[in-house]
Amino acid sequence: MNNKSSCENLIIHYKSNHPYEQKMAAFRFYIHRMTTLPITTESRKEEWKTIITMAAKNGYPRHTINNLKKKLTSRKVQKEKQEQENEITQNKKNG
Repeated sequence: MNNKSSCENLIIHYKSNHPYEQKMAAFRFYIHRMTTLPITTESRKEEWKTIITMAAKNGYPRHTINNLKKKLTSRKVQKEKQEQENEITQNKKNG
């Protein structure tokens, strides 16, 4: 996934007076995109490096971005697991 270099730093700086949720919105978007699009493992690693670089250039602590990635990844896994359980339950009812 390629982003235009001119757009790379267009996020709210960490030290701004914006609400925390607004500051994190761009990172939620980028991490969600990275984890949901069907891309290669190598492309995913490159995208993560881009996200981390963007965060560092805008004053975000690395652990903040890492924690957000863990949180979003965990939600994705839980959602997939719930969908599988629902499908099994539905198949039992229909079968």
